[in-house]
Amino acid sequence: RNIIAAISDKAGVHYHDNEKSDVSLRIIADHMRASSFLIADGGIESGFDAFKALALGADLVTVGKTLMEPLKTNGAQGVCDTLTKMTLQLQAMMLRTSSPDLKHIDPSVIRRK
Repeated sequence: RNIIAAISDKAGVHYHDNEKSDVSLRIIADHMRASSFLIADGGIESGFDAFKALALGADLVTVGKTLMEPLKTNGAQGVCDTLTKMTLQLQAMMLRTSSPDLKHIDPSVIRRK
């Protein structure tokens, strides 16, 4: 919805004023969504962090920095162990929130105070 508002402001048209322009705005918004993605980089230290980033809109998370210490201390096995642990944490959160796959992880699964 925010994308449509931004496009309609730029185009100088109002959403819901004209069915023909509404369709055009929705098509443009769909194309913009399909051609952009959000990468969460930094601060992802666990599968729980990855889950939260995905729920808040990230399309991709990176964990390179998190893997540096296990790589340094235990080599490839340390990286493998860390990724396995993170994967199990992500799977646990998906089970707890009834998220059958990554596409079903959205802001509604995050409890806010």
